Amino acid sequence: MKNRLIALKKYISFHPILLLVIIGVVIFCLFIFLDIKNGITFRDLLSNLTASIVEVFLLGLFVIVINKLSERKERIIRYKEEIDSYRLWKENEAIYRICGIVRSLNNINVTDIELYHCHLPGARLWRSNLQGADFCAANLKEADLFLSNLQGVNFLNAHLQGAQLWCSNLQGADFGRSDLRGANLSESDLQGADLRKANFQKADLSKTNLQGADLRKANFRKADLSKANLQGAIVKSNDWLKKLEKYNITGIENINEIYYIGTDIINGKTIYKIKEKVESTISNTKLPKI
Repeated sequence: MKNRLIALKKYISFHPILLLVIIGVVIFCLFIFLDIKNGITFRDLLSNLTASIVEVFLLGLFVIVINKLSERKERIIRYKEEIDSYRLWKENEAIYRICGIVRSLNNINVTDIELYHCHLPGARLWRSNLQGADFCAANLKEADLFLSNLQGVNFLNAHLQGAQLWCSNLQGADFGRSDLRGANLSESDLQGADLRKANFQKADLSKTNLQGADLRKANFRKADLSKANLQGAIVKSNDWLKKLEKYNITGIENINEIYYIGTDIINGKTIYKIKEKVESTISNTKLPKI
């Protein structure tokens, strides 16, 4: 008998509509019994039943919402526990399982997933929404993360050699001390990103938006910066553009034509920023005769 009750409880928890129907039938029968016992008229009985049905509906709706929220919370906890169990597992099976969990969490609108120290080389996570996720010290070599929302993601000390990050939203992401050698970030939005001490050697940063990004001590040797937006980016020194010329950067000619290094004083400290040149041209205009 006890086992049957447990089974019924589980069945009802997964079928909230059934619970609503049961509650409705019980209350409906109770009201009819009480009304008939008190000798109420048919018109009053109908009025009472209408009000009771509305009350039952609202109560049932509340139970369904609470049940769904509780179920969602339990699923999130279970998924996160599974990620923890695979976190240091360096096998292909762990990669597939973690990617599947990420997709499942995305389906219930969870994006800030803790994937730090995960072994995910070659992971297929394109078109994912991982806003606010934590990939600190994760292995993402040759991973597919293109066309994804990676806004505010923590890539601190991450291994991203050969990773595909093109056409992704990387606004405010932290790439501090990360390894992006040979990575493809073309046409991505890196506005306000922290790229300090990151290694972009031979990386493709063409047509990227680096506006306001922190580039101090980043390695851009042999990288492609053609048509990149560098307006307002923070650099270490006022000779940063000259140093780029020694690093065999693709697009250096265009950069030198458009930008120069300016200085801003913030809290008493000198900050070097890349600024766009303003070329003023005086056109020959005919003055109107008076």
